[in-house]
Amino acid sequence: MPSLLGLPEEVLSQIAEQSLCLGAPDAPINSRRTFRIKERVFHEHAERAAPVIPLLLTCRRLNAIASSLLLSRAVFSVCDTRDLRHLVESMGGSTLSQVRNFSVMLYSDDDYEHDPRDDETAQEDIEEATELLEQLPSKLHRLCLQMPFHSYPPFSYNRGTDIRLRQAMDKFAGLEELRLDFFTHYVHIDMFTNMTANAYATFHEWVEPPAPKFPLLRRLHLEGCLTPLLGPKGLATALSESQLPCLEALIFEGILHDSDDEDSLVFEPEALTTMHPLHEFCWVPYDFDEGIRKTLGNPHSPPTRRHLDELKARHGATLRVLRIDFGERESCMGPWELDIDQGYLDEFKEAMPNLSEVSLEMGNS
Repeated sequence: MPSLLGLPEEVLSQIAEQSLCLGAPDAPINSRRTFRIKERVFHEHAERAAPVIPLLLTCRRLNAIASSLLLSRAVFSVCDTRDLRHLVESMGGSTLSQVRNFSVMLYSDDDYEHDPRDDETAQEDIEEATELLEQLPSKLHRLCLQMPFHSYPPFSYNRGTDIRLRQAMDKFAGLEELRLDFFTHYVHIDMFTNMTANAYATFHEWVEPPAPKFPLLRRLHLEGCLTPLLGPKGLATALSESQLPCLEALIFEGILHDSDDEDSLVFEPEALTTMHPLHEFCWVPYDFDEGIRKTLGNPHSPPTRRHLDELKARHGATLRVLRIDFGERESCMGPWELDIDQGYLDEFKEAMPNLSEVSLEMGNS
């Protein structure tokens, strides 16, 4: 009687891949099967559960195939530095070197109450996490770095990200996806470029930008606070094709702006004109229903008609996914003065026939 194990290696790999529910090879990090390590115990997202252990125990051949697929395709997520250390030490160098997708909480403090002792603990956690990041494989494809709410963010307003953390990121030159989920903290461009945090606030055309930090990066997801010290030209340069030559998907989520002057907002329409042609662009506003008012900055104003015009001109031929939620149209100075109405949005969508997925929500006026 023919045996399943008599099938060719390629066919067995396809069967194992479907059995493990790993998703598409190019799926973003938040859509992949995830193994969470919390308090040094493995957990799985329930909706992605599939029989792993039986497949691993079937025989050595299937064990090798399934293990390789899991290590290269699944996401290993840790909730604090202790769990990251446990994962690094328990996997060992040989197994760890095969992992391609990590999600790391840089420190743990989610009680939303400020205690001065938390500041020192947070800094110690970040330093320990940085040391452990240096032990992760250099061939990572996808990386998510997270930081929870904190009353006094550890990253300074004008000096950028901690230099050791920036240097630890340098080894991941082959990253294809980077998600910086920094919540109430500053998101500095030195995390995804070799530009300094504030050197381009007064940008001049003759300034020669540095070489790309992540030349293969295709997906960038940013959540946090943009400092106006950066300036619109600085952000435009950081997101330009010269810095991110392979960028295909750009997601802004819950972006804050550390200024009461709305005329100095950082994400200007010109930033879209110099990017590599995008396949996906998303704008998710700050969620006022979270129950916690962001202590660092005010919600950044949503894209305007000029943003959409530049998006259509530069990316109209390549764009396939477009999701923009204009939010509750609220700012520190009152309602946003949007120059967009439903009629314009309908005309915009008609002029973009290549879109396979589009969501343009006006929110509450």
